[in-house]
Parts: sequence; C-alpha cells; structure tokens
Amino acid sequence: MAMEIDGATDEMQKFNPIPPASVTATNGASAGGGMPEGAAFAEAEAAAAQELAKFVTDVRTGFAAFANAVAGAAAEYLRGDATGADSIARSAQALPPMFQGGR
Repeated sequence: MAMEIDGATDEMQKFNPIPPASVTATNGASAGGGMPEGAAFAEAEAAAAQELAKFVTDVRTGFAAFANAVAGAAAEYLRGDATGADSIARSAQALPPMFQGGR
C-alpha cells in the first residue's frame, strides 16, 4: 500500500491570516452619572477592556506564529520533494541499462 502526501504548497505559501484589529483599553468613561455603582462598573469595564486588549494582542501574535509555521511547512515540503526526486534520479542512473527503459 503506497502512502501519498500531497500538500497544496502554493496555497500554503500564500497563507496570510488576517488577525483582528488591535484593541486599546478604555478608561471606563461610560460609567459616569454619579450613581454609587458607577465606580465599580467603571473599574470592571476598565479591567475587562485591559483583558480584551491583552487577549487580542495574544491572538495577533498567534496568527503571526501560525502563518510562519505554515510557510515553514511549505518550504520543508518543497525541500523534501526536491530531495526525494534527486535521490530517485540518482538511483535510476545507477541501474544497469536494461532497467533504464531499454537504453
């Protein structure tokens, strides 16, 4: 049973995920108005915005790392194809003429 691996290296080389836009933390300005709960809400909102900004930054970093991994995989795949083809060509040249297609 032959095992065949066929990678779409053209697509792998074009792979360019679009990460989400950067997010900046707010200062909790939406909780004005003088209600006693406003300060706690503003604090929670600011903390959530900071966490969201960190998460999106991490996602953007992950997208870049994933794109680099895909590009590296495509390069390795192509390098492996070339190495395999060269090895087969060298082996074929070492065969006696009767096994080289009747030459």
